Amino acid sequence: MLHLWTGLGYYARARNLHKAAQVALAEYDGELPTDSVDALVALPGIGRSTAGAIIAQSTGERAAILDGNVKRSLTRLHALPGWPGKPEVERKLWSLAEYYTPTERLADYTQAIMDFGATLCKRSKPDCLSCPFNDVCLAYAQGEPQRYPESKPKKALPTRQTIMLMLRDPEGRVWLEKRPQAGYGVVYGVCLSLRNTVNSTIGWKPMSLPPVRESTAPSFYHTFSHFRLEITPQPVTCDRLAGVRESGVWYDVEHPPALGLAAPLKRCSAS
Repeated sequence: MLHLWTGLGYYARARNLHKAAQVALAEYDGELPTDSVDALVALPGIGRSTAGAIIAQSTGERAAILDGNVKRSLTRLHALPGWPGKPEVERKLWSLAEYYTPTERLADYTQAIMDFGATLCKRSKPDCLSCPFNDVCLAYAQGEPQRYPESKPKKALPTRQTIMLMLRDPEGRVWLEKRPQAGYGVVYGVCLSLRNTVNSTIGWKPMSLPPVRESTAPSFYHTFSHFRLEITPQPVTCDRLAGVRESGVWYDVEHPPALGLAAPLKRCSAS
C-alpha cells in the first residue's frame, strides 16, 4: 500500500497508522482508547495534540490541542518570541492552550480554533481587520503580526554522498530490496530501494557470467529535511543470480509495478 503514498514524504506516518490500527484491534477490540490523552499518545504515530483533538471531538471531554494553526494564533495573540519548536517556547504554548480550552462545547472549540488559524490568522497575509481578537492581539498592536511565530533558526544542511547500485538482469529489470525499518541513517524505512553501496554486492553470485560494472550515471541531489544527499547511480548488469532474498523484487522499468518507491529512487532506477 505504500505506493499510494509515493511522493508525499509520509511513509513513517503510513506505517504508524497501520501499527496503531493493529494495536487498537489487538488491545482495544478495534476501538481507539479515548479515555485519556496518555492512552492515545501510547499508540504509534499519535502525538499529544492529535490525541487531544481526537478526545475533544469524539467524546466532548476537555483536552487541549496545539497544532500549527493554534501555535501561530497563540504566538501572535501574546507576541510570544522564539521558535515554537524550542522546548521552552512549546511549554509556554501548551500552558496557554490549556488555559484557553473551555469546559464545554469542546468539539466546537477545537474545530473553531483550528479553522481560525487556517482562515484568519494565516501564515501569510493574516486578515487582522476581520479578526475578532484584534483589540487584544499584541502582535497586531505592534503592527507586525507576520513576525510571529519566529522561524526555525537556519543552519547549513550537511551533504552526504552515496552510490546507488542498479543491479540489472538481462531483461533490464532492476533489483530492489526492502530497507530496514529503523537504525542510524535509515530513510524510507521498509520501502523498496536500490542497494546503497557497491560493496553490498558481496554475497551475490552470478549463475554463469560475471557481473559487468558499467560507467556510473550522472550524479544528482535530493534534499531531505536534515541533509542533502548526492546520489550516484552505478549500473551493474548480471546474468541470473543466486541468493535472491525474499525481501526484494525485480522492478520492470518499462512496466513499473505499483510499489512504494521514493521519487529519487524511481529517478535513479530509470537512469
